[in-house]
Amino acid sequence: MPGEVHVREAKQWKDSALWVDARSDSKFQRRHLPGAIHLGAENWEESIPAFLDAWGPDKTVVVYGDNEGDAASSVAHRLREELKIDKVWILHGGIDEWNRP
Repeated sequence: MPGEVHVREAKQWKDSALWVDARSDSKFQRRHLPGAIHLGAENWEESIPAFLDAWGPDKTVVVYGDNEGDAASSVAHRLREELKIDKVWILHGGIDEWNRP
């Protein structure tokens, strides 16, 4: 799918990547990727300041959800359209792909 990145490639970006969890707040609280920030549809307005504090033009944004679902696609679309951020990717397979061999 266009705009997707696989875990192996995204992990190589190291500190130049900003990981964004697009899942619900309760799912984020239970489990999220190291260093990820939460930016979901349910808390978009409240979370934008924290996102902007963590983001910079040199960062590549990697958005993930439970899998390849709508949450990550929706947040990635809003980042591109509303905030005009070009370097936005969706993590192929979502959070469950992170620990797969």
